[in-house]
Order: sequence, then C-alpha cells, then structure tokens
Amino acid sequence: MINQIKHNSPSSVLSQFNPIASLKPKTRKAVNERFILPILESFFANKGGLDNFSALDPDKLTTEIEFVRTENFVKTYIYKEIINEISKQGKKVEFKPKYVITFDEELANYNPDESRYPYNTIFENNKYPETKIKYGVIRLGGAPILYYIFIDLQKLIKFIKTKTLSEEVEIEVTRNRSNK
Repeated sequence: MINQIKHNSPSSVLSQFNPIASLKPKTRKAVNERFILPILESFFANKGGLDNFSALDPDKLTTEIEFVRTENFVKTYIYKEIINEISKQGKKVEFKPKYVITFDEELANYNPDESRYPYNTIFENNKYPETKIKYGVIRLGGAPILYYIFIDLQKLIKFIKTKTLSEEVEIEVTRNRSNK
C-alpha cells in the first residue's frame, strides 16, 4: 500500500514542505489506491514502471531551500536519506530512485514530460483536462535520485468529496458503529 498521505504524528515532520493531510484510514486507503496510485503509475510508465522506484517517507521530505549551504544538503540529506540504500552486485550498482508527493507546485517546476494526470479514470464525471504531470527532480551525476510529484490539493479534496467515495466511507462508519 502506498502511504503517501500521512495520518499520524506531525512531530516527526522534518520539512515545512511535508505533504501531510489528516484522513481516516478508510479514506486514506481509497485516496492512495484510487487517486495517488493512478497518478504515480502514469508518471512512471515511461520511466520503467513504478516498481523501479521507491517511495520516500513524506516525513523525511526536505528541500535544498531549507539548507543554507549546498554541501550540508548533500551530506546530511542526499546521502543520509535518499541514497542510503545503494549497494553493489558484482559490477552493477543497485539503487532505486525515490519519489515523494508534494502539494507545493514550486517544488515541481521541472519541464513536464509526456505523462499526464489520469483524471478521466480517477473521476467518474471528468471535467478536468488531462494535463501533463508536474514534477521536480534532484539528480546526481545526471541520474535522477528523487522525484517530487505534484498533487493538486484542490483536486484531491474534490476526489474525497465525490459521492461514491463519500458513500463508501459512510458505509464503513455505519459498520463500525454497529459492531460496537
């Protein structure tokens, strides 16, 4: 399960750019599976697929804006949090670039590629154009090591308000009350 939208302890947050939204477990699961996952799959489809990347815990999101000196950002963040899982198998370096969701459009100011937000499959009555996915990227030696993938918070809120999702959550709440 993709756990991009966090629901717990804001005390563990490192960055003011952390994408925390507080959702009940049933709603969070639906948002992750039916809103965020399709966007991630669309974004990574032309980059080898989502399985070739790993999620960075949103609590560990930090940006270079929060560091005064670039070398501190590289030493204390890039090496410690992003490429700490690098290994070598024979002559081959094993590393999965990471990604993190952001609601900050300024972090996603890289030139969009051809991947598009799949709103026609996310929303039943789609009224949103399938625009190119906005993202940012940190590269090391030209290779991407971290993608910031922009999620439009207003569209996320509209997804949560959809009738189908609201009905599912209400059914779950009713079940939980009757089981007590």
